[in-house]
Amino acid sequence: MISEANRVFEDVRAMVRWARGRGDLDSNLVEGMRRPTETTERDRVLSAGEIRTMWVTLADADMRESTASSRILNTMIRSCVLGLAVGLLAIFLAPVTVMAEKVSGDRIVIIDGDTIALPCAVPARGCAEKIRLLGIDTPEARRPRCENELRLGLAAKLRLAGLLRGHPVDIDRSGRKDRYRRALADLKVEGIDVGTTLIVEGHALAYRTGAEARLARLRLWCGPAAELDDVWKGS
Repeated sequence: MISEANRVFEDVRAMVRWARGRGDLDSNLVEGMRRPTETTERDRVLSAGEIRTMWVTLADADMRESTASSRILNTMIRSCVLGLAVGLLAIFLAPVTVMAEKVSGDRIVIIDGDTIALPCAVPARGCAEKIRLLGIDTPEARRPRCENELRLGLAAKLRLAGLLRGHPVDIDRSGRKDRYRRALADLKVEGIDVGTTLIVEGHALAYRTGAEARLARLRLWCGPAAELDDVWKGS
């Protein structure tokens, strides 16, 4: 999204330079605007000064209207720049969520067999983004309902770590979140879907919604007498 904004910004800036060279514009509509470069912060927004510069520049632009052709060109350029300004504001005033990215598997925090976390550029409590693998469910390793689920959950967690460590990992977010506000995403290593691998190897099940589906998964891991409200404290 940001790379697209950079491209549009450069196109508009080139068009304004061309129009000024022809004498169709008396002022540079994009002077003072800063290129929306990449940033490591996830929630970067325009500063108050940048917003003020953008709108004051648009409002104070002194366009010549000596001929019909220049009036048409001025209107077109003003519309384009206004559209760019609105687009940039929409991009930067909302939190930036990168839908697809490649990260080192060695940086990924493995929470359990179907959940990971991406550490922040500047570590701070609670800032890591949690991601749930889309379409799968693995036994719980953090809050298991029985001893066998703990064993299976730890095995799934270990296998997920083995699939990710030492490799670049493609994270393809779906744009949706689960009820715990975790981003739902597919993970791929060298083009191979990690979730599918976990299912094929027996570490995960295909995710199905509903209480009956959850109960079926639990009874597969903990036995036919297991119930959804079971709590196992271990020994």
